[in-house]
Amino acid sequence: MKSITAITTWCIALLASTALAKEHAGIDLAGVKHPVKPMLWKVEGKGLEQPSYLFGTIHLADKRLTTLHPAAQEAFDQAGAVYTEVDLSVASQMKTVGLFMRKEKKTLQQLVGDDLYAGVNDELKTINPALDAKPFDQFKVWAIGVMLPVMKEQLSGALPLDVQLWNRATKAGKKTGALEKMDEQVGKLDQLTMDEQIHLLDVTLKFLKKAREQGIDPYQELVDAYLTGDTGAVEEIYNQDSYLGIKMDPKMLKKFYRLMLDERNVNIKDSILKVFAKNKNQSSFFAAGAAHYIGDTSVIKLLVDAGYKITRM
Repeated sequence: MKSITAITTWCIALLASTALAKEHAGIDLAGVKHPVKPMLWKVEGKGLEQPSYLFGTIHLADKRLTTLHPAAQEAFDQAGAVYTEVDLSVASQMKTVGLFMRKEKKTLQQLVGDDLYAGVNDELKTINPALDAKPFDQFKVWAIGVMLPVMKEQLSGALPLDVQLWNRATKAGKKTGALEKMDEQVGKLDQLTMDEQIHLLDVTLKFLKKAREQGIDPYQELVDAYLTGDTGAVEEIYNQDSYLGIKMDPKMLKKFYRLMLDERNVNIKDSILKVFAKNKNQSSFFAAGAAHYIGDTSVIKLLVDAGYKITRM
């Protein structure tokens, strides 16, 4: 099962992508080997004997993204411990399958209706002609909505940046840990009503179909912003409410951001503070989706309010 971090990032990208083309100071982003500027911040103060680092990730497998900027690589190498959003060990990820399943007896078709069910079948066929919706019959509706866009990459076996960081840390003998529990992350999406889950699935299917018809890479704007290290562009993307004319219900969008960013930012901050309290003499590397480190409710803002000095690297 693909990590929920990758899945929820798709959801954020889908809900908040912008169709505005941007110039990137003449940089040939197709030719770069790693981000031009890393999403990296140094944390100091309040008795920390060694600086720690906040690293904003993007949950995709593009080699330009998974190859760290030298400054980020140096921070990663010197850290004694690496923390990702959730436990990304193989054993832990295998256990997540049950979190995506419904307990009720209704079929997916009964829940979403014939038209939407047919749309799921059609989308699966574009990924692989041998696929259909039957194996996903007991999956939660929100899970179908957020799995479809990453399924092709998942089937290829490509590992997103966060998973690669976990694996590299394990191989290097570093301590690894999670900032959240997997069921807590998934539990946030479980707070969507059935109508909201159906709306999410409907919007996802319409968006994927339109992007495919127009030959558009739905991740391109987000990837470009990440490669340039442009936090302003990333924040602008997350502040949009539609893409290709496909718009999410404003109330649902607000709820989604509250659940998946604002509330989780508080949890991530609390976990970081616990690490600091136990390991003041150790440098730690905290890798979480870049959106968690940007904006007025970000983890960075919360840590600054707690008295720490944070500097963009």
